[in-house]
Amino acid sequence: MTVYELARELGNKMLQSDEGKAVADARYVFDGDKEAQSKLFNYSNYKASVQQKYNSGLINDEELAAESVKLGEMMEELKQNPVITDMLDAETKFSMMVNEVMSILNATVTGSAEGGCSGNCASCGGCH
Repeated sequence: MTVYELARELGNKMLQSDEGKAVADARYVFDGDKEAQSKLFNYSNYKASVQQKYNSGLINDEELAAESVKLGEMMEELKQNPVITDMLDAETKFSMMVNEVMSILNATVTGSAEGGCSGNCASCGGCH
């Protein structure tokens, strides 16, 4: 088996993990909820618009502060939607697992004693 085939197999195993299954399940529910999609889409677009205006100098720090308050209110509304929070939580946990796997690969390839998780928290120096 080639390195590339092993990488594909690892990726598939990650998708089959509890974290991978949770993301797939949460995305399936999210994909069926037009209201949740609309709310998340509107928030993402508004946030990107504010960032773009700020980066372009079209709004000052005071206006940015007001926009940040509005974005905070929008985020609080998103947090009230269990479909959105379930998906974001699942994606966060999956991303953490992917990052840990990448850390293990990097530590192995570089020969570093650090990085990666042995699975035994007693020997751990702490996350991040």
